[in-house]
Amino acid sequence: MASPDVIPFALRGIDTHQFAIIADSYDDTAEIMLQVGVNVGASHEAHTISIYFEIRFLSNEKPFVILETECQFEIQENTYDSFFTKDKQSLIVPMLFCDHLGIITVGTARGILYEKLKDTEFDELLLPTVNLTEHFTEDIVLTKAI
Repeated sequence: MASPDVIPFALRGIDTHQFAIIADSYDDTAEIMLQVGVNVGASHEAHTISIYFEIRFLSNEKPFVILETECQFEIQENTYDSFFTKDKQSLIVPMLFCDHLGIITVGTARGILYEKLKDTEFDELLLPTVNLTEHFTEDIVLTKAI
């Protein structure tokens, strides 16, 4: 398997799967909380790894801003193939590589959020730094669907 610091890849797609402002859920006297989620997917045909990133800004435990985005990264074919287990039923993506792709995805989400909130009542709301080491604690194993 290729070392995470020499994996050739390119950003090939960015999708915003969901964006919502639920102004009625916002309470300007409440503390704002942030929920984040991150998932990893793959397309064997396209040799891509996708990082799905979801953020929810909460007020009184109710979401008032929601963003779900995805970045697709094309991996060089022979490197992508090296991620497969011998039986070709699972793909093992190195943790540090997922961290790197995740950092790119979070930065992309930050820009999307900024643009979506511009000229709204929430235009000063920024996505803070997100520590992805809490989410990627080991190599990611993706099992092929049958």
